[in-house]
Amino acid sequence: MKSLTTLAAIAACGLCTSVWADTILEPRSVTVHFDDLDINSAPGAATLYNRIRAAAAFVCNDLGTSRSLAYLARYKTCVHGAVGGAVARVNRPAVTEYAVARGTVPADLPIRGKFVRNN
Repeated sequence: MKSLTTLAAIAACGLCTSVWADTILEPRSVTVHFDDLDINSAPGAATLYNRIRAAAAFVCNDLGTSRSLAYLARYKTCVHGAVGGAVARVNRPAVTEYAVARGTVPADLPIRGKFVRNN
């Protein structure tokens, strides 16, 4: 059974990935199952990404309950980190490409780019 546990700091083993919420409370996690998906296809990658994002939002929810801008910023950071970490643990090109196209850079993805020198 393929599954992924979503948290802000990643801890995983086998076919399970953990995403830890950055909260004052005990770290929380949610397991995201994907044994029903072909994560090498675009539709499967999209479905898994949406499941990961929903799990991250749930795990980080305690940070988003206030109207404070500081808590909102922490919530967004928590969700972004959780999704990025989970996508990195899945480590499949289709899922990574889908995440990057939506502004999520997996935690261990090397940044590559062309640099042009203007004189």
